[in-house]
Amino acid sequence: MQILNSFLKKNNLKILAWIIGSILLFHGYLYLMIIFEESSPSMIKSYPDALWYALVTVTTVGYGDMYPHSAGGRILAVVLLFCSVGLIGYFLSKFTNFILTQKEQKKMGNYGTEFKHHIVVIGWDDNTKQIVKNVVNENRNIAVITPDKNQIDEIYQEFPAKNVFVLFSNLSNYAYFSKANIADSSVVVMSALTDTEKLITVVNLKVLYPKPRYVLTINDQSLVETFVNAGVENLICVNSISSHLTASYIFEPAVASYSIELLGTQHNSETSDIEQFIIKPNNILCNKNYGFAFDYIKKEFNTVLIGLEKRNEGNSRIYQLPDDNIVLEESDYLILITKRNQKGQLEKFFGVHEGFIR
Repeated sequence: MQILNSFLKKNNLKILAWIIGSILLFHGYLYLMIIFEESSPSMIKSYPDALWYALVTVTTVGYGDMYPHSAGGRILAVVLLFCSVGLIGYFLSKFTNFILTQKEQKKMGNYGTEFKHHIVVIGWDDNTKQIVKNVVNENRNIAVITPDKNQIDEIYQEFPAKNVFVLFSNLSNYAYFSKANIADSSVVVMSALTDTEKLITVVNLKVLYPKPRYVLTINDQSLVETFVNAGVENLICVNSISSHLTASYIFEPAVASYSIELLGTQHNSETSDIEQFIIKPNNILCNKNYGFAFDYIKKEFNTVLIGLEKRNEGNSRIYQLPDDNIVLEESDYLILITKRNQKGQLEKFFGVHEGFIR
C-alpha cells in the first residue's frame, strides 16, 4: 500500500492526463460503435450494450453474447483489442518497474529509518561486523552506513532487518547521513576509515549532529590529543591496547587472560562481564553510600562493584574503586563485574537494561 501511494504521488499528473484522455476516447469509441451497429443485426444498440461489450472485450472475458456485425464495428473491435492489450501491458510494466525501483531505493536506505536512541556505525569491515553482532545480541537497533552496494545484501543476510538499517552513501556526504537518523542516535562509531579520515569525519559530524556520543578506534597514539581536542570522549587506541595486552601476557598471563574474557564476545553463563547500571530514584541503593552498595550487590548477586560514574550536565567523572563514604545519587552509574547468567537478575533489580541510557 505504501509503494502504491508513492507511485500515485510521484506520477499523479501523468495518471490524471491518462485517465481523462482514456475516458474521452472510450466514450467516443462507444458512441462510434453504436452508430456503426445501429443498422446491423447486432445486439449492440445502446450505450449500456456498447459499454458491456467493451468491458468483456478489454478484460478478455469474451462471453460472446454480443459482438459487432458491421465492418466499421469489427474494425473498432480490432482496435479495442490491440489498444487494451497494449495499455494494460504498458501500465503493468511501468508499475512493475516502479515497484522494483522502490524496493531498490528502500534497500539502499534512501527512505530513511525511524530508529531512535540507536547505534550508528560508519564504514563496514570485520570490526564493524563484530560490533553489529554484539549490538544485535543485546536486542539493540543499529544503522550501518556503507559506500559499497555489494555489502548491503551481505549485511541483511546475516542480521535481522528489524534491528539493522543500512544506508548506502558516500562517506563524505555528511548531510545525507540524516537518513540514518543520526541526530536521534545515542552513539556513533567509525570503522573502516583511516585515522585522518576519522578525524575529518568526526569534526564535520559534531557540527551537524552534536548530540550523539562518538566512539572511535585509532591506530596512531600521537593523534589521541588531537581527537580529544576535537571533542571525542570515547577514544580507543588499538595499538596501545594491543601492546599493553601483549606485555601483560608476558609478565601476568592470568591478568591478560581475564581481561580478554571480560572484553570478549563469548556468551555463556560461566564467563564474566563488565557492566554498568544506572541508579533510578526508587532503587534501594539510591542515596546510600558506596560501601553499602558494595556489600549488598556482593551478597545478593555475587557481583563485585569496581567503579562509579557521576554525570553532571553532560560531564562525566569515573571513580575507580571509590571510597566507601561516597553517596550514590539518582542517575549515577555503577560499574561492576558479574557472571553473564546474573545479567537478568541485575536488570530486574535496577529496573533497566544494562548500559548507558541517553
